[in-house]
Amino acid sequence: MKNARKYLVVISSFFIMLCLGGFYGFSIFVPPLRQEYGFSAGQTQVILSLIILSFTVSFVIAGKLLVKLGPRISCIISAVLFSSGYILASISQGRLGLLVAGIGLLAGTATGFGYVSCLTTPVQWFPKKRGTITGIAVAGFGAGAILLSFLVSSLFDRGYSVLFVFRALAVAYGSIIFLCSLVLVPPYKVQNNGVRLVGMGQVLKDKKFWLLFWLMFFGTFSGILVIGNLAPIGLFYGADNFYAVLAISMLSIGNFSGRIFWGRMTDTIGTKRAIFAAQLSLAVSVGLLILLGGNNAGLVILSFLVGAGFGSNFVLFAAEVCNTYSIQNLGRIYPFVHLSYGISGIMGPLAGGYFFDIGGTYLYSLAIASIFAFLGSVSAIIFSRFFSKC
Repeated sequence: MKNARKYLVVISSFFIMLCLGGFYGFSIFVPPLRQEYGFSAGQTQVILSLIILSFTVSFVIAGKLLVKLGPRISCIISAVLFSSGYILASISQGRLGLLVAGIGLLAGTATGFGYVSCLTTPVQWFPKKRGTITGIAVAGFGAGAILLSFLVSSLFDRGYSVLFVFRALAVAYGSIIFLCSLVLVPPYKVQNNGVRLVGMGQVLKDKKFWLLFWLMFFGTFSGILVIGNLAPIGLFYGADNFYAVLAISMLSIGNFSGRIFWGRMTDTIGTKRAIFAAQLSLAVSVGLLILLGGNNAGLVILSFLVGAGFGSNFVLFAAEVCNTYSIQNLGRIYPFVHLSYGISGIMGPLAGGYFFDIGGTYLYSLAIASIFAFLGSVSAIIFSRFFSKC
């Protein structure tokens, strides 16, 4: 029974992440929102920006509450907030304020509460395979955009309105999150044994924490810069429009599969070597876009590799937090490391567009992204003494 439960926890976490990660495919809603309600491109992006902001902030808050509430209650809160947010959006009649409040604030906050539970609980059941299990759980988050885009496109093709789709997501995704949350409990020994919780004041004085923070910033900055500008990059270098669009899908597939692959690698070669290898592969892949971005096949392959390198950040640094501060402290400490992604998520896409506006080429943007990832790989080796021995 215990063996069945632990696998059920992993599967449930994957499906919750699959639902919550759909916001990466938010662009599927942009055309109908602009056509039906006259939104500008900038107004639609306000919703997405608030989702990311709410997710990042609520991730930290949920991490602090996790020990008190437990993963099941945290995910039930996530389900309620998610459904409430999309129901509010479905009755908004296209009013931007209600869309922002519903999807941006409520659904974004739901993401933080669900993510922390699904990240921490499965690895408690598999402490000796923490990288692999973390990779599987967060792979669902990476695949969310693929599933959402497919489902929503199908509904749009059948003539359903964007507000109807919001209501359908509230019911379907909210129900999945709620039902899967019912099996999310930590192992008995974790529930009942004394847990040594590390104070954040102590952590913030620790050089190892800041090393992880900045390494994650380097890797996510590089990846998100490309993600935010991928199609224009391909078109600028001369790739066909079909392959520029296909590259976006391949990057999402790479993001999904890379999380599983690098999770497995951290269990095999250790997090220090895995972080070095992942950041180096990201640096090389981004750099090669300068040379091969106009080649259709090259663009597609490199987009997959960039996605895999980007996705590795969300596995490797969670695994290293486990190694350094213990599994029991993962939900409290990793959200603070994850804040570096919030910073890069703002700076990366803006930097890519800004340097193009200045120079009229994506050469400088891609060079900077490649250099940042390379700095991350080199730093992982230079400061390897700060890593755990796991």
